Amino acid sequence: MKRSGARVKEAERWLSQAERDLAMARISAREGFHEWACFDAQQSGEKALKAILLIQGKTGVTSHSLLELLREIQKDRADLQGLEEAAKELDRHYIATRYPDSLPGAQTPGSFYDSKDSDRCIALCASILAASVSTVRGSRPT
Repeated sequence: MKRSGARVKEAERWLSQAERDLAMARISAREGFHEWACFDAQQSGEKALKAILLIQGKTGVTSHSLLELLREIQKDRADLQGLEEAAKELDRHYIATRYPDSLPGAQTPGSFYDSKDSDRCIALCASILAASVSTVRGSRPT
């Protein structure tokens, strides 16, 4: 697939922000804001996958679902298998990390999420980010 310099540059912008989002997830977890750590991990994964889509020339994909983004990527990249469970798990944290009415009973995201949740989300995100870094930074304009 032909990769233009502009495509790689735009993908790199998204990937750079994905790296910052993961860094923020780690800070949030360390400070005890586990719900925000999980949300930032989800956001990082989303941006990392969108960077791959940009490399593929797919600019019209607007989903926030990591699993949907990954499935679109896999149409052209069968080698990016094994990330489905990470994508599915991170998708679960897009809404519940921010809205009390998405959780059972009188819980809030701040009382519901704990360090096990944030550690898991950060690790899952790191696996998606690593695949994206390899894909985007391994790309050279042709």
